[in-house]
Amino acid sequence: MSSPAVHCFSYLAATHTLHVDNYPKINYGVEVHATDRFMAGDGPLISSRARTIPTPMMM
Repeated sequence: MSSPAVHCFSYLAATHTLHVDNYPKINYGVEVHATDRFMAGDGPLISSRARTIPTPMMM
């Protein structure tokens, strides 16, 4: 078996999102209505794109 042509590495990152009515201008404040914290990874994004490429891959 030959080695895959593309190797992909994923990550997990702690993510903190802020819920606001409008995105603020640079160097201006904004009222935050709520926040969420969760773990986010790029693996699902990469794998969904990778399956459209006809090249052997390893994740």
